[in-house]
Amino acid sequence: MKNTKYSQEVGINFALTLKKGKIHTKNKPTKLVLIMSLQIIMNNNRNVISGKDTISQVSKKFTNAKLKFALNTNQIEDLLSQAYPNRKHWLMILIELHCGLRVSELCNMRIEMINFKENQINLESYTKDNFVNGWSPKTRAGNRIIPIGKKDARRLKQFIGKRRNGYVFLSNKRNKYHTESVIRFINKYANKSATLGRNIGSHSLRRTFASKLAKDGIYIATLSKILGHKDVKTTFLYLYEITDTADFEKVRNSVKDMHGER
Repeated sequence: MKNTKYSQEVGINFALTLKKGKIHTKNKPTKLVLIMSLQIIMNNNRNVISGKDTISQVSKKFTNAKLKFALNTNQIEDLLSQAYPNRKHWLMILIELHCGLRVSELCNMRIEMINFKENQINLESYTKDNFVNGWSPKTRAGNRIIPIGKKDARRLKQFIGKRRNGYVFLSNKRNKYHTESVIRFINKYANKSATLGRNIGSHSLRRTFASKLAKDGIYIATLSKILGHKDVKTTFLYLYEITDTADFEKVRNSVKDMHGER
Protein backbone atom coordinates (compact mmCIF):
# COMPACT_ATOMS: atom_id res chain seq x y z
CA MET A 1 0.00 0.00 0.00
CA LYS A 2 2.88 2.32 0.85
CA ASN A 3 4.50 1.68 -2.54
CA THR A 4 1.18 2.36 -4.29
CA LYS A 5 0.76 5.66 -2.47
CA TYR A 6 4.34 6.62 -3.28
CA SER A 7 3.85 5.68 -6.93
CA GLN A 8 0.71 7.81 -7.14
CA GLU A 9 2.54 10.78 -5.62
CA VAL A 10 5.36 10.37 -8.14
CA GLY A 11 2.81 10.10 -10.94
CA ILE A 12 0.99 13.26 -9.85
CA ASN A 13 4.25 15.18 -9.49
CA PHE A 14 5.25 14.01 -12.95
CA ALA A 15 1.83 15.06 -14.26
CA LEU A 16 2.28 18.54 -12.83
CA THR A 17 5.74 18.66 -14.39
CA LEU A 18 4.18 17.78 -17.75
CA LYS A 19 1.60 20.49 -17.22
CA LYS A 20 4.41 23.06 -16.90
CA GLY A 21 6.02 21.72 -20.05
CA LYS A 22 9.09 20.40 -18.27
CA ILE A 23 9.90 16.72 -18.39
CA HIS A 24 12.53 15.22 -16.10
CA THR A 25 13.56 11.59 -16.39
CA LYS A 26 14.46 11.32 -12.71
CA ASN A 27 11.78 9.45 -10.75
CA LYS A 28 9.81 9.10 -13.97
CA PRO A 29 6.86 6.79 -13.16
CA THR A 30 5.81 3.84 -15.22
CA LYS A 31 3.21 4.46 -17.91
CA LEU A 32 0.55 2.60 -15.92
CA VAL A 33 1.16 4.65 -12.77
CA LEU A 34 1.06 7.88 -14.79
CA ILE A 35 -2.21 6.89 -16.43
CA MET A 36 -3.76 5.97 -13.07
CA SER A 37 -2.59 9.23 -11.50
CA LEU A 38 -3.78 11.43 -14.35
CA GLN A 39 -7.12 9.63 -14.46
CA ILE A 40 -7.65 10.57 -10.80
CA ILE A 41 -6.86 14.21 -11.59
CA MET A 42 -9.04 14.24 -14.68
CA ASN A 43 -11.98 12.45 -13.09
CA ASN A 44 -15.24 13.18 -14.94
CA ASN A 45 -13.30 14.80 -17.79
CA ARG A 46 -14.24 13.94 -21.37
CA ASN A 47 -10.59 13.38 -22.30
CA VAL A 48 -10.57 9.79 -21.06
CA ILE A 49 -7.12 8.24 -20.78
CA SER A 50 -6.65 4.66 -21.92
CA GLY A 51 -3.85 2.16 -21.59
CA LYS A 52 -3.25 2.41 -25.35
CA ASP A 53 -2.23 6.07 -25.15
CA THR A 54 1.44 6.94 -25.51
CA ILE A 55 3.10 9.17 -22.91
CA SER A 56 2.89 12.16 -25.27
CA GLN A 57 -0.83 11.52 -25.88
CA VAL A 58 -1.45 11.30 -22.14
CA SER A 59 0.47 14.53 -21.65
CA LYS A 60 -1.57 16.30 -24.35
CA LYS A 61 -4.88 15.16 -22.87
CA PHE A 62 -3.83 16.34 -19.43
CA THR A 63 -2.67 19.70 -20.74
CA ASN A 64 -5.95 20.21 -22.64
CA ALA A 65 -8.13 19.15 -19.70
CA LYS A 66 -11.28 21.25 -19.48
CA LEU A 67 -11.70 23.25 -16.29
CA LYS A 68 -15.29 23.27 -15.07
CA PHE A 69 -15.96 26.83 -14.03
CA ALA A 70 -18.68 29.42 -13.51
CA LEU A 71 -18.43 32.82 -15.18
CA ASN A 72 -17.98 35.86 -12.96
CA THR A 73 -19.88 39.13 -13.45
CA ASN A 74 -17.25 40.72 -15.70
CA GLN A 75 -17.05 37.63 -17.89
CA ILE A 76 -20.84 37.48 -18.24
CA GLU A 77 -21.03 41.15 -19.25
CA ASP A 78 -18.15 40.75 -21.68
CA LEU A 79 -19.65 37.66 -23.31
CA LEU A 80 -23.07 39.29 -23.71
CA SER A 81 -21.58 42.49 -25.11
CA GLN A 82 -19.75 40.49 -27.79
CA ALA A 83 -22.98 38.67 -28.73
CA TYR A 84 -25.21 41.78 -28.60
CA PRO A 85 -24.95 42.74 -32.30
CA ASN A 86 -26.68 39.43 -33.08
CA ARG A 87 -29.80 39.81 -30.94
CA LYS A 88 -30.89 36.20 -31.45
CA HIS A 89 -27.55 34.79 -30.26
CA TRP A 90 -27.53 37.32 -27.41
CA LEU A 91 -30.99 36.21 -26.26
CA MET A 92 -30.11 32.52 -26.49
CA ILE A 93 -27.01 33.03 -24.32
CA LEU A 94 -29.02 35.16 -21.89
CA ILE A 95 -31.73 32.50 -21.51
CA GLU A 96 -29.11 29.82 -20.87
CA LEU A 97 -27.52 32.00 -18.20
CA HIS A 98 -30.84 32.88 -16.55
CA CYS A 99 -32.59 29.50 -16.83
CA GLY A 100 -29.79 26.94 -16.61
CA LEU A 101 -31.01 25.02 -19.66
CA ARG A 102 -28.99 22.29 -21.29
CA VAL A 103 -28.08 23.28 -24.83
CA SER A 104 -30.29 20.48 -26.19
CA GLU A 105 -33.20 21.88 -24.17
CA LEU A 106 -32.60 25.36 -25.55
CA CYS A 107 -32.61 24.04 -29.11
CA ASN A 108 -35.77 21.99 -28.55
CA MET A 109 -37.70 24.61 -26.55
CA ARG A 110 -41.03 25.35 -28.21
CA ILE A 111 -43.24 28.42 -28.04
CA GLU A 112 -46.05 26.29 -26.56
CA MET A 113 -43.84 25.56 -23.54
CA ILE A 114 -43.70 29.20 -22.45
CA ASN A 115 -46.42 30.37 -20.08
CA PHE A 116 -46.33 34.16 -20.32
CA LYS A 117 -49.12 34.59 -17.76
CA GLU A 118 -47.12 32.82 -15.05
CA ASN A 119 -43.70 33.80 -16.43
CA GLN A 120 -42.40 30.27 -16.59
CA ILE A 121 -41.15 27.64 -19.02
CA ASN A 122 -42.97 24.31 -18.85
CA LEU A 123 -40.14 22.23 -20.23
CA GLU A 124 -41.55 18.99 -21.58
CA SER A 125 -39.61 16.36 -23.46
CA TYR A 126 -41.83 13.34 -22.93
CA THR A 127 -45.44 12.41 -22.21
CA LYS A 128 -45.92 9.10 -20.41
CA ASP A 129 -43.63 6.76 -22.37
CA ASN A 130 -43.42 8.80 -25.55
CA PHE A 131 -40.82 11.43 -26.34
CA VAL A 132 -42.32 14.54 -27.91
CA ASN A 133 -40.97 16.25 -31.02
CA GLY A 134 -38.48 13.43 -31.57
CA TRP A 135 -36.39 14.77 -28.71
CA SER A 136 -34.76 12.34 -26.30
CA PRO A 137 -33.72 14.17 -23.07
CA LYS A 138 -30.71 13.33 -20.94
CA THR A 139 -32.94 12.22 -18.04
CA ARG A 140 -36.67 12.01 -17.41
CA ALA A 141 -36.18 14.56 -14.66
CA GLY A 142 -35.78 16.99 -17.56
CA ASN A 143 -39.54 17.56 -17.47
CA ARG A 144 -39.76 20.56 -15.17
CA ILE A 145 -41.02 24.10 -14.63
CA ILE A 146 -38.45 26.89 -14.82
CA PRO A 147 -39.36 30.40 -13.64
CA ILE A 148 -38.27 33.32 -15.81
CA GLY A 149 -37.98 36.99 -14.93
CA LYS A 150 -40.38 39.61 -16.27
CA LYS A 151 -37.69 41.20 -18.43
CA ASP A 152 -36.75 37.88 -20.00
CA ALA A 153 -40.42 37.07 -20.58
CA ARG A 154 -40.88 40.39 -22.41
CA ARG A 155 -37.74 39.76 -24.45
CA LEU A 156 -38.96 36.30 -25.47
CA LYS A 157 -42.44 37.57 -26.29
CA GLN A 158 -41.02 40.35 -28.46
CA PHE A 159 -38.64 37.94 -30.18
CA ILE A 160 -41.38 35.38 -30.92
CA GLY A 161 -43.71 38.05 -32.30
CA LYS A 162 -46.90 36.73 -33.92
CA ARG A 163 -45.77 33.10 -34.00
CA ARG A 164 -47.98 30.79 -31.92
CA ASN A 165 -46.15 27.48 -32.19
CA GLY A 166 -42.90 25.88 -33.29
CA TYR A 167 -39.39 26.18 -31.98
CA VAL A 168 -38.56 29.40 -30.14
CA PHE A 169 -35.17 29.75 -31.80
CA LEU A 170 -34.75 29.01 -35.50
CA SER A 171 -31.58 29.00 -37.57
CA ASN A 172 -31.10 31.30 -40.55
CA LYS A 173 -32.51 28.48 -42.68
CA ARG A 174 -35.67 28.49 -40.49
CA ASN A 175 -34.81 25.08 -39.06
CA LYS A 176 -34.26 23.92 -35.49
CA TYR A 177 -30.80 24.75 -34.18
CA HIS A 178 -28.22 21.97 -33.86
CA THR A 179 -26.47 21.91 -30.50
CA GLU A 180 -23.08 22.08 -32.24
CA SER A 181 -24.07 25.36 -33.91
CA VAL A 182 -24.99 26.94 -30.58
CA ILE A 183 -21.76 25.79 -28.94
CA ARG A 184 -19.84 27.13 -31.93
CA PHE A 185 -21.20 30.68 -31.66
CA ILE A 186 -20.84 30.71 -27.87
CA ASN A 187 -17.17 29.83 -28.28
CA LYS A 188 -16.80 32.47 -30.99
CA TYR A 189 -17.99 35.24 -28.68
CA ALA A 190 -16.03 33.85 -25.73
CA ASN A 191 -12.80 33.93 -27.75
CA LYS A 192 -13.45 37.57 -28.64
CA SER A 193 -14.04 38.45 -24.97
CA ALA A 194 -11.07 40.04 -23.24
CA THR A 195 -11.94 38.39 -19.92
CA LEU A 196 -12.33 34.92 -21.44
CA GLY A 197 -10.34 34.55 -24.64
CA ARG A 198 -10.96 30.81 -25.01
CA ASN A 199 -13.61 28.20 -25.72
CA ILE A 200 -16.07 27.81 -22.85
CA GLY A 201 -18.74 25.57 -24.39
CA SER A 202 -22.41 25.85 -23.46
CA HIS A 203 -22.34 24.02 -20.15
CA SER A 204 -20.34 26.79 -18.47
CA LEU A 205 -23.49 28.95 -18.77
CA ARG A 206 -25.51 26.28 -16.98
CA ARG A 207 -22.85 26.04 -14.27
CA THR A 208 -22.96 29.82 -13.87
CA PHE A 209 -26.71 29.63 -13.27
CA ALA A 210 -26.30 26.80 -10.74
CA SER A 211 -23.48 28.58 -8.92
CA LYS A 212 -25.52 31.81 -8.65
CA LEU A 213 -28.56 30.01 -7.18
CA ALA A 214 -26.39 28.07 -4.73
CA LYS A 215 -24.76 31.30 -3.52
CA ASP A 216 -28.21 32.85 -3.09
CA GLY A 217 -29.04 30.04 -0.66
CA ILE A 218 -31.51 28.12 -2.84
CA TYR A 219 -32.33 24.79 -1.18
CA ILE A 220 -30.31 22.01 -2.82
CA ALA A 221 -33.42 19.86 -3.52
CA THR A 222 -35.09 22.80 -5.30
CA LEU A 223 -31.93 23.51 -7.28
CA SER A 224 -31.77 19.85 -8.29
CA LYS A 225 -35.31 20.03 -9.71
CA ILE A 226 -34.64 23.29 -11.53
CA LEU A 227 -31.53 21.80 -13.14
CA GLY A 228 -33.41 18.64 -14.12
CA HIS A 229 -31.16 16.25 -12.20
CA LYS A 230 -32.67 12.87 -11.39
CA ASP A 231 -30.78 12.65 -8.08
CA VAL A 232 -29.79 15.36 -5.60
CA LYS A 233 -26.38 13.64 -5.33
CA THR A 234 -25.76 14.67 -8.92
CA THR A 235 -26.39 18.28 -7.94
CA PHE A 236 -23.95 18.08 -5.01
CA LEU A 237 -21.26 16.70 -7.32
CA TYR A 238 -22.17 19.23 -10.00
CA LEU A 239 -21.63 22.16 -7.63
CA TYR A 240 -18.50 20.62 -6.13
CA GLU A 241 -16.83 20.37 -9.55
CA ILE A 242 -17.38 24.03 -10.42
CA THR A 243 -14.29 26.22 -10.15
CA ASP A 244 -15.45 29.70 -9.23
CA THR A 245 -12.89 32.33 -10.21
CA ALA A 246 -14.44 34.85 -7.83
CA ASP A 247 -13.94 32.47 -4.91
CA PHE A 248 -10.33 31.93 -6.01
CA GLU A 249 -9.77 35.68 -5.88
CA LYS A 250 -11.18 35.80 -2.34
CA VAL A 251 -8.74 33.09 -1.30
CA ARG A 252 -5.89 34.91 -3.04
CA ASN A 253 -6.73 38.16 -1.20
CA SER A 254 -6.96 36.33 2.13
CA VAL A 255 -3.50 34.87 1.56
CA LYS A 256 -2.18 38.34 0.73
CA ASP A 257 -3.70 39.66 3.97
CA MET A 258 -1.98 36.93 5.95
CA HIS A 259 1.35 37.94 4.45
CA GLY A 260 0.66 41.66 4.74
CA GLU A 261 0.76 42.16 0.97
CA ARG A 262 -2.38 44.27 0.70
